[in-house]
Amino acid sequence: MNSRIVPLLVVLAFILGMLGYSQASRNSELKDGNRILADSYPKHAYQAAYEQKSDPDVGVMVIFSDGMGHVRVESNFANTKNTFTTIYDFTTAKKYFMKEAEKTFMVSGMSSLGMGFMDEEMFKSTGAEKLPPQEINGRPAVGYRSTIVGDGAAQIESWFDQSTGCLMTSKTKNVTYTLTRYTSKPPQSYLFEVPKDYKEVPLGF
Repeated sequence: MNSRIVPLLVVLAFILGMLGYSQASRNSELKDGNRILADSYPKHAYQAAYEQKSDPDVGVMVIFSDGMGHVRVESNFANTKNTFTTIYDFTTAKKYFMKEAEKTFMVSGMSSLGMGFMDEEMFKSTGAEKLPPQEINGRPAVGYRSTIVGDGAAQIESWFDQSTGCLMTSKTKNVTYTLTRYTSKPPQSYLFEVPKDYKEVPLGF
């Protein structure tokens, strides 16, 4: 495959994940479960950084959780200049996708799939296969596996810290995410707000 095409495919795969697999889930095992978002958000405050890799590209993803129903996810790749940012508000069941280079944002509702592959409650509520427990970096972890039928029967596997629920590693068809840094320090509250100088634009996905 042309190496110049790969970053675009990776970015599109990431955006699908950020949007909770809203399109892929229509033909997938990842169907909406009986989940109430306002009661099933990440309950721990933390900041976590990940290496996101799709041969030959390597990038960084960062997750910020305030433990009170707000999560921010930032992602970028070495071959792109853009940072893709999504704010999830479980208390209102809305997500905000921001394009920082353009200072624009889009708003959409959250399905019960929540944050997709980053969300342990998503796997639980959809009846995903639970994997035998293991230790990752010396910490007990719980893992889940499911299949996105509409994406060539691609499997998705994610592992979460048993104590905090923080994503530790995830493998999708095109991208692998590996935890590289973690702190339980609560993130600043402004990170969960759309900047006032950003302009809202119609949802483009």
